[in-house]
This record gives sequence, structure tokens and C-alpha cells, in this order.
Amino acid sequence: MAEIADVKLVEGPAMIRDENGLLSGYVYVDFDTSKIDVGRYVEHAKQAVTAGVKRLPTGYVLSWSGQYENMLRVKERLKVILPSLWC
Repeated sequence: MAEIADVKLVEGPAMIRDENGLLSGYVYVDFDTSKIDVGRYVEHAKQAVTAGVKRLPTGYVLSWSGQYENMLRVKERLKVILPSLWC
């Protein structure tokens, strides 16, 4: 192996991931759901990010995923099942 590569142990990401063919990085957040719900937490976080990050560098994309994304999908389904609640 040493003839074809320099092998060394370094610290770095646990894995390289991609989303739609683009390299991606994830920020995992854990909070106490007995104190604030997922939707409200993400709305507060979005406001904080918007206030702190004026412009993303070219090629960067920010998306909110996980339980929040699932919550939005469920909400859309419920609009079909129980439309009178959402009007």
C-alpha cells in the first residue's frame, strides 16, 4: 500500500455524504420537547439564522429536515383528510 499511497490517520467527518449529488454537511440539534415543540423551535432557529447569516456562499443550500420536515408532510396530508380544520 505504501508504494501507491501515503496512509495516515487524521481526524475528520465520520463519513462523506451527498444530497442530490452534492456534498452535504448536517447539524444535529437535540432539545427538550416538553419545553418547546418542534415547529416553534425551528421557527425560532430560522429567525436566528436569518439574522446571523445574510448571504450563503455560492453553492451552499440551507434546508430544515428531520422531524420538522416530517411534521410539514403530515400537516399537508391532514389538509386533505380534514380540510375544515385548515380553512
